[in-house]
Amino acid sequence: MSAIRLNIGGRTREAPKTLSLTALIDIMTILLIFLIYNISDEAMSSIRTDDLSLPITSSGQRPDSMETMVVLAISQQSVTVDNRLVMSIAELRSAKPGTVPQIGKALEDYRAWEQEMIGRGLQDDFAGHVKILGDESLTFIDMLKVMRTCSQKGYEGIYLAAIPSH
Repeated sequence: MSAIRLNIGGRTREAPKTLSLTALIDIMTILLIFLIYNISDEAMSSIRTDDLSLPITSSGQRPDSMETMVVLAISQQSVTVDNRLVMSIAELRSAKPGTVPQIGKALEDYRAWEQEMIGRGLQDDFAGHVKILGDESLTFIDMLKVMRTCSQKGYEGIYLAAIPSH
């Protein structure tokens, strides 16, 4: 490394070149914050399809924790749990009031997977959270069937996704 000449108090001194990591750390911190902010909405945006239009909400409140949350999407055509097709929307509409067995089975499968992750030490505990992305045209009766099924299968932390109105 070559030296830098410094004139301090009338005397010239040579100081070795040093690499300042402060600026690099600042840039990396900003990038990290940007990535975390964008990834936090990834679950909702990765599920969004042409036949799923989320309702608009005036509440700016977000779920406390997005960890270990199963995503249940109800579009105009189908119902998916964790990106797996469970049933058509016609089957959901024709289901009797109460619980929906197909959704219940998919939630049981997801819970078994979570229990396996807990057994391997990759997850702390069963959270029991589900995020429902329901199309704005979904009827209250159909949403009630889905929510009742989630609750009966041990998923009592139910979050409904919506687009904030700003």
